[in-house]
Amino acid sequence: MLRSGVRAALRQQSRALVRNESTTTKAAEAAKDTASKAQDAAQKAQEQAKALGAKATAFVGSASSQASGLVGKVLSFKDPVIYWGKVGGEIAKQVYTKEKMSPPNVAEAQSAVQNVLVQLRNPETFKNASQQDYIKWVVYAIELMGFFAVGEMIGRRNMVGYDVPGLKEEHHH
Repeated sequence: MLRSGVRAALRQQSRALVRNESTTTKAAEAAKDTASKAQDAAQKAQEQAKALGAKATAFVGSASSQASGLVGKVLSFKDPVIYWGKVGGEIAKQVYTKEKMSPPNVAEAQSAVQNVLVQLRNPETFKNASQQDYIKWVVYAIELMGFFAVGEMIGRRNMVGYDVPGLKEEHHH
């Protein structure tokens, strides 16, 4: 009986070993399969990243060339603008000289300002004004704004913004 008990125990142990071996080989195969799939996925991801990198490089190169072309076109306007500005200045000098124009003296300027202030304070000025008067006032206002804008550009020595030395430009997006 002891012998049969030992035999039964050995049989169970040998079956367990066989079962363990099959489970071990299946697990090893499953691990190899999983590793192979992971490697394939990593390889596909790497290929996609390379393709995306190539597209990004092409896009940046295209945008860079377009931006440099635009800057070149804008800078090509610089010389004609300077030329025609000088021509306009010379014509203005000739007209100023031929017409014997001169800036108003202080008394004339004060008289003109006082006259304008008196008319602005009087409500009858606006009630009795014709359409031609209103048009004339709008034209004067536009001229005044234009002279102010040109004066600002001359004062800044720049068409847009002030050139402040030592100020770093920071762009927040």
